Amino acid sequence: MSAPQLKTFELRGQKYRTTLLPATQGRGLYLRLMKAFGAGLSGLTNTGDSFAAGLGFVAGAIAGLDQVLLDDLCEAFGAVTFALRAGGEDSLKGAGFDAHFTGRYDLLTDWLVEMVKINGMISFLSEILAARNGAATPKP
Repeated sequence: MSAPQLKTFELRGQKYRTTLLPATQGRGLYLRLMKAFGAGLSGLTNTGDSFAAGLGFVAGAIAGLDQVLLDDLCEAFGAVTFALRAGGEDSLKGAGFDAHFTGRYDLLTDWLVEMVKINGMISFLSEILAARNGAATPKP
């Protein structure tokens, strides 16, 4: 078994350290996200206007999210993330999540999107958008 993959990132001046979710833990969340994004993805093929298509994706993705999925994403990602501060770090697990994000829903939204990206759960989206726009996407 390999060592956990650590990632650090910064949002709105706040630094974070996280560990990627193991595939056995993340696969169910991934499937649920794909189902939630389904309506948004279908909207990408229905218009030639890239801005309108992007708005359609966002609207469809938001409509596909439910409270249980949001809670599960926050719990899973919070359990493996620390908010870094001078002299230490604060876990985002349980009460630490509330303490960090209460009244900061803009930061919560940015953090959640970043965690989904870091865990590779929406990397397909850039390929879909590039293909839709007729551009080739480089493969890593």
